[in-house]
Amino acid sequence: MSKQKKDVEVECNLENELSQDDEFLLKKINLTQEQIKLKTENQEAFWKIVAETLRSDLKDALDDNQELHRLKDLMEEEGQDLDKENTKLVKLVNEAKEICNQYIG
Repeated sequence: MSKQKKDVEVECNLENELSQDDEFLLKKINLTQEQIKLKTENQEAFWKIVAETLRSDLKDALDDNQELHRLKDLMEEEGQDLDKENTKLVKLVNEAKEICNQYIG
């Protein structure tokens, strides 16, 4: 058996029996027993189900990531607005101190 084929078998075990890696994958993507049974009966259908499940999970993760980036951008913009507001307030406080010092001091 070539090294490349062996690496592939370790990665996704294209044989009919379930490996530990397969069991981990199956638990992670929550396949039903009937879907798992397809691995021995119809590998093409089995891997299509696995691929579609992973594709769907990836799409959900990408959507979540996109939303997080949108929120991050909004928060950065809000932070910049708050910095500007803070600068204005500090300037007003300093002006108020000067006025107080003129009349009190």
